[in-house]
Amino acid sequence: MTYEEVLALPPYDVAREKKQALLKEGLLYLTEYHQAHCTPYARMMQTVGFTPHHVR
Repeated sequence: MTYEEVLALPPYDVAREKKQALLKEGLLYLTEYHQAHCTPYARMMQTVGFTPHHVR
């Protein structure tokens, strides 16, 4: 779902589960993007043992 599509959703009509799924999707995208484009961030994530696949 694009940013524009999320903003077009009626805020009080979206179920909690849907909001959580959208947030998770967005945060995973940002995490993967930053890991791929920022060496210090990728190194930090590797040091703490985090991979996006660990997120449920």
